Amino acid sequence: MTAHVTHLFWLVNGHVGYAARNSIYFWPIYTGTPIPDGSWRNRMWLDTWI
Repeated sequence: MTAHVTHLFWLVNGHVGYAARNSIYFWPIYTGTPIPDGSWRNRMWLDTWI
């Protein structure tokens, strides 16, 4: 593999990993699953969202 292909590989994998972690973190909010109040407040990053 060339350096360019290797760099592109890690860039794509990093983006996919970030998107997967973000989706898992917000899954309860997306699906309406009940979660403890403290967990819900952790997911509300801005006070204006509440």
